[in-house]
Amino acid sequence: MAHEINNPLEAVTNLLYLINRNTSLDEKTVEYTRMAISEVDRIGHIARQALGFYREAATPVPINISELIDNIVRLYAAGAQNKVVHIETQLETQAAVPAFPGEMRQVFSNLIVNAVDAVPRGGTIKVRVKQGRDWKSRALGIRVVVSDNGPGIPLPARPHIFEPFFTTKGEKGTGVGLWVSQGVVEKHCGSIRMKSSTGVMHGTSFSVFLRYA
Repeated sequence: MAHEINNPLEAVTNLLYLINRNTSLDEKTVEYTRMAISEVDRIGHIARQALGFYREAATPVPINISELIDNIVRLYAAGAQNKVVHIETQLETQAAVPAFPGEMRQVFSNLIVNAVDAVPRGGTIKVRVKQGRDWKSRALGIRVVVSDNGPGIPLPARPHIFEPFFTTKGEKGTGVGLWVSQGVVEKHCGSIRMKSSTGVMHGTSFSVFLRYA
C-alpha cells in the first residue's frame, strides 16, 4: 500500500519541483508551489507513518509554533476566502517547544480546517499563540487557541467530541481528526481542551498547551 501511494506522490513532487524551477513564474506562484511541495511531502509521511513503516525522528526537535501556525494559515487562506471567512492571527511569542513537526502540523491544520467548516459565510476565526501555563501542573509552555464564531457544538455532543469516529459533520466527517489530535498532543506531554456555546455568544474554542523542554 505504501509503495502504491508513494509512487504517484513522488511523480507529483518531481513535477512541482520542475514547475518551481521555471523562471517565468511570479513570486506568489513560486510561494504556492513550495507550499504544495511541502504538503505533498507531508501526505507521503502520514501514509508511511500510519502503516508503521516510518518514524519521523528519533526525538522531538525545537519548533517555532508561531511560524508553524503562520504557514498553516497561509496554506488554507484561499479556501477560507472562497467562503468569505476571515482568519485572524495573534502571534505573541516566537519561543520554540520540542515536538515532531509533521504531527504538530497535522494537529493545527485539523483545528483550523474544522473551524473553517464550522463557521457560516462571513464568519471569523481567531488563532492566538501565547506563552502560558498548564492548568494542572503549572508547567510553562506555549498555548495555542483556535476560536470561531460558528453555531457552537450542541451540549449532548460535547462529552464525545474527542471520541474515535464521533463527528458532528454528518457524512462529511470521519470522526478521527480530533481523536488523533488529542493523542498527538498527549504524546507531547501537552493538553487539549474545548469550550463551546450555542447561545447568544455562540462559537467554539480549542486550546492546546505544549510545554517547554
